[in-house]
Amino acid sequence: MTGSRSATMRMLRRLALGGCVMVSAYGYISGWPAWLLVVILLLIPFLSFSVWMFTGRLRRYRFLFGIYLVAGFVGSYEAWQYQRIPESLTSSLDMNSGPGEPDLFLEHDLPSVLYELYPERSEVLFIRAFQMKLCQEDRRAWQQNSVCEQFHDTDLSTIREYFERALRNKSKTDENLYFHYVEILMRLDAPQSEIDAAAREWKRLFPLSERPDPRTAFANLRPDKTSAERVEQRN
Repeated sequence: MTGSRSATMRMLRRLALGGCVMVSAYGYISGWPAWLLVVILLLIPFLSFSVWMFTGRLRRYRFLFGIYLVAGFVGSYEAWQYQRIPESLTSSLDMNSGPGEPDLFLEHDLPSVLYELYPERSEVLFIRAFQMKLCQEDRRAWQQNSVCEQFHDTDLSTIREYFERALRNKSKTDENLYFHYVEILMRLDAPQSEIDAAAREWKRLFPLSERPDPRTAFANLRPDKTSAERVEQRN
């Protein structure tokens, strides 16, 4: 009877572990954060270890282990909620809503700070390029934000270089990088083959994305040209 029960428990653990692997695979395709994938993969081994701590040879320490376990969960929750107030608490206390999130791109210039510290990281290169794009798109930003003054001579070709430096790092979790790279190519009126290749790469890495095809979303940003000019460029 005991052997049958042990075999059943082992089978259930294997099924649960297989389910966690499948969920992690889905999360990887969908671009979930890496820490969340690690937590899902370690969930079943951690639960098994916890059961062993309460029933195995070290069960004499189960009370101490329980204290650390509860403290770990509470600490993790507080770290996740750092500098955030739940809406339920805000509504119960009738607190006024805050001023909103700070503008880290054009007000506090966070991309420049990160670029000085980590100049080759793909996510840093992307937000640096996106900051350039924001300044380049809205000329009023030159007067409203001194941050944009450093990009006075920046054009779309420079922004494209930053995007492609980030892409060379082969990041597979930042959908914005691949999505807006298609936008930059279209605004530069790059050859259709390059635009299609970039769009296919975005779709391959993020097949479950709910965003529209970037070629459709940014179609109005492509410079207008006559049919003859487009044929000549393709040739």
